Amino acid sequence: VDRGGLHVALFHGSARSGLPFQEDGKEPHAPFDADRIAASGLHHALVGHFHAPVDGPAHTYPGNPEPLTFGERDTGTPRGAVVVEIDERGGVTRTRHPVARTVLHDLTVDLTGVATRDEVRERVAGTLSGVEGIARVTLEGEVPPDVDVHLADLDGVAPHLEALVPRIGRITVSYDIDAIRERIDTVRGRFVQDVLDADLDDDLRRRVLVTGLRALDGRTDLEVA
Repeated sequence: VDRGGLHVALFHGSARSGLPFQEDGKEPHAPFDADRIAASGLHHALVGHFHAPVDGPAHTYPGNPEPLTFGERDTGTPRGAVVVEIDERGGVTRTRHPVARTVLHDLTVDLTGVATRDEVRERVAGTLSGVEGIARVTLEGEVPPDVDVHLADLDGVAPHLEALVPRIGRITVSYDIDAIRERIDTVRGRFVQDVLDADLDDDLRRRVLVTGLRALDGRTDLEVA
């Protein structure tokens, strides 16, 4: 800055202090050091590039006004339009105004304890009761081996929503491994005993047991989370 008065910058750039927290796939653009803003004679910088809102001592990122994806990082500062007032001495006051018309919810439904596919649907419907906008629902938990969890079963479960995006999370099957192992004279019992005797880590052992028992039950949904 080469003259008096109040000076405000408006540009697209990456504060170096924010690089470790950068959104996935977002390359640094015109990186700058936040402490150099005041040193340059500027009183404040209004900056774009990062989608997460930031109220820095000498710079402001408003954040994306509309949600762009599920799971956006929450900094505790609302995204939206920002009115920045600068007084005669360069003091800054910011007022944030959320302007989003789209409402996103990222929810998890625990299916542990369900006994039927209808109960899966009922549990999801209960979670979505009173929710508005667009919801992503992740299904997780422990279910009996005779309960198939299919995303297609959730069609129409929440007609009041603008959209529902269901997905399968970490779902495990509650086989009674000890009871099956005791029946060593059966193929299932021998299989379980062989897997338990194998040199496998706990997670891999679980996946092998569930996949094998599903196959022995004649099921085709063999993928295990």
